[in-house]
Amino acid sequence: MFKNLSLRIPYPPPQEGFWGQPTSTLNWCEEDYVISHYAAEITNTLTNALFIALGVRGAYYHYIQDPTFHQNAFSILFLATVFRSLYTMEANLRPTLNDKFPKALLSNGEARSFVRRAQVIIHQMRWIVAMGFIACAAGIAAWTFDNLHCSDLVRWRHQVGLPWGILLEGHGAPDDWAGCELLYHLGYLA
Repeated sequence: MFKNLSLRIPYPPPQEGFWGQPTSTLNWCEEDYVISHYAAEITNTLTNALFIALGVRGAYYHYIQDPTFHQNAFSILFLATVFRSLYTMEANLRPTLNDKFPKALLSNGEARSFVRRAQVIIHQMRWIVAMGFIACAAGIAAWTFDNLHCSDLVRWRHQVGLPWGILLEGHGAPDDWAGCELLYHLGYLA
């Protein structure tokens, strides 16, 4: 069935690891030290590259010390703190403030514009939350499938060979999905 794959390298036998025998209490459906002498679980090692990319991105912004980036981040935090403090102070110390300024001061056009803008923001926030739930559910589903069908997946990995067999290692799926979701959120919010 998998004989026609153009690039197909057979899985090597497990080898002694550089770091010694694995000491984890729970070993996922991955074969230890099969591909690399240095990484017991190569898929887990490779999928963590997404988190390394996040760290590199943060280090890059720290290194370039882009004043607009830091000024914007500080301004947003500062303004959020100040306005939240002002709101709390006014709401607690002057409870009659709302009676002095009735809501009828807004015209119909201003009110509709405000509602329309709020609906767009709420729609975007719901999309972000939905993507988070979908990514989390997909990662957990792949991980559960990996745990339930481990022996079949190992057999299929050996039939398919490398590098295609790595795609059948489901332990990396939660890392992949979480990393993609973090990159999506940070890219969207930045």
